Amino acid sequence: GRSMASRLYKDAAEILSRMEKKQGSLKSLVFSQTFSVSKKKVYALVCQTLKYKPIIVELMDSSQLLHKESQLSPFLCMVLVYDLLFGKGIQCGGPMKQAINRHKVELKRMLPVIEKKHETVAQSLPSGTIQYVSPF
Repeated sequence: GRSMASRLYKDAAEILSRMEKKQGSLKSLVFSQTFSVSKKKVYALVCQTLKYKPIIVELMDSSQLLHKESQLSPFLCMVLVYDLLFGKGIQCGGPMKQAINRHKVELKRMLPVIEKKHETVAQSLPSGTIQYVSPF
């Protein structure tokens, strides 16, 4: 249920943080960890978050999300914003969900503008840019 979901978000955020610090590849980091949730779920969530990362980061900056919700780590915030806007909606309850929900309207309003901007960038990239394929 909800506590499993918050575990999943925290695990995914931890992997993102380690990737940022160049502590390993996505695959090696996920496989070397023991999670309370399935590795497949953590891997999928991290992949999806990375896919939308440029858009998510810009949304977080524009909305000053981290400044307003200082209890959220940048990576946890990223994962939560992904699920809110591109995933199945935030699956956990409690303070994490409340923190993101306070900005839900603003984030959803800003999304099309930022997506449009990134679309133009995406179109100018060579085709066949990074695709994440699950090793499972």
